[in-house]
Order: sequence, then C-alpha cells, then structure tokens
Amino acid sequence: MTEHTTDQAIQNQNTAIPGTLPLLALRDVVVYPHMQIALFVGREKSINAVEVARNSDNLVFVVAQKDSLTEDIDNDNLYQYGTVARIVQVVNHENDDNCIKVLIEGLHRSKLKKIIEHPDYLAAEHTLSPMTVTLDQETQATRVQELNALFAQYAEAKLRNARELISAASKIEDLSQLLFFVATRVPLSIEVKQKFLELDGFENHLKELMTYLLQQSEEQQIEQNLHESVKRQMEKNQREYFLNEKMKVIQRELSDMNG
Repeated sequence: MTEHTTDQAIQNQNTAIPGTLPLLALRDVVVYPHMQIALFVGREKSINAVEVARNSDNLVFVVAQKDSLTEDIDNDNLYQYGTVARIVQVVNHENDDNCIKVLIEGLHRSKLKKIIEHPDYLAAEHTLSPMTVTLDQETQATRVQELNALFAQYAEAKLRNARELISAASKIEDLSQLLFFVATRVPLSIEVKQKFLELDGFENHLKELMTYLLQQSEEQQIEQNLHESVKRQMEKNQREYFLNEKMKVIQRELSDMNG
C-alpha cells in the first residue's frame, strides 16, 4: 500500500511557510488547498490582517467559524484545521466602502495551535498538516475516473456552467485535489465540508462525496422518469380530448344532415 502525501508542494516549497500568519475567520465557507475563491472581508481586524499579509508575503491562515452569526473570533468558535492561503488580488467592494473583495488561493492544510491577538488584527500560530492517501497509484487513478464521471453527471443536471467545470475537473490528475474541487461545488453542509479538511480519513471522505453524487444522480433519474411519465399522460389526455371534440363535431354534422 502506497502512502501519498496530498500536499506535495510542501516538500517543494522554496520559501518556508511562517509558523505564524495573519488570521482570517470565515463565515459559511471552507477553503481547501488548490482552491481559488473570492472572499468579502468586512470586519476591521480581518481587513487589517489582509493589509499585514500584503505588506509581507501575501500569506494568510484562513479557517471557518463554527457559529457564523457571532462576531467573536476565538478558539472555541473556530475549527481546528484551516488552510494556508496566498492573497492573489484585493479590490474594493463595489457597493460597500467598509468591505473589500479578496481573491485567495489555498495552498496547504494546517492545524490551528493558538490565536495571537495584536492591537489591530489577529494572527494564527499553526502547524502544516498534509493529508495522506493510503491508496496505491492504480486505485487512485480509478477513483479519479469514477469521481469525474459522477461529477460530470451532477454538473450537467445541477450546475449552470457545467461544461467549463467538467472540463476543469477532467484535467485534475491528483485525487485529493479533485475531491476538494468537487466538494466546493456541491451543496454539502459546512460541517461536512469541514470534516473533509478536519479528519484524516481520506478514503471515508471520498466515499461520502461519491455516495452523495450517486444519490443526486439517482434522484435526477427518478425526477426525469416522473417528468416523462407526466408528459406522456398529458399527451394521452390531449389526444383523447381532441378525439372527443372531433367526435362531437362529426355527430353534430351527421345530425344536421339528417335533420
């Protein structure tokens, strides 16, 4: 059985990742390695954290809140695992002067050790924690094909930009990267999405995601069969209606002729 580290970039990174990074606490979103996402940042300390990162190496530690409704950012309200991310772009929000739009790219899974409070922003002391996949290369290649096929079915039925997403997914050869790519595009709960990042049971995560996609495919097939059944019944009723109306017209004409 081959152990494959999902975050090979850690080994190849030329610049060491600092053990302490500016902290961004996220509401209702989980950021994975290899993922690009635009975040709307409005809390003052979070905006300051972005500025601190931009003035340094553009790296931040992002982690989801357990309770998205609270303003409090502390160890009790943050999940244990987050992602080291690179800031790609920052622009002002079009309609809110107190908010900025930050495009980030997830790099590495990492474990939150401690929150450090600075006067104007929060920082996270963290430890890089790459996930390992204990599947051999042949099995991983098979799972990539299976996950791609299930995602293609799902995307065609549910997602607006299906063609682009299917094309992008088909180019991903790394199984963990594909899992994260798909997980960001299906409406799983935050708790489930965080579990993919939080727990090391990669094979269980893969099974859960593929089971979800399979269920969605089956539900779509049931819905399609129901739609076709209703359509056939409507067409049958319509034909019967026209036949009945036609018979009424013929009967009236025969009655007029005999009258």
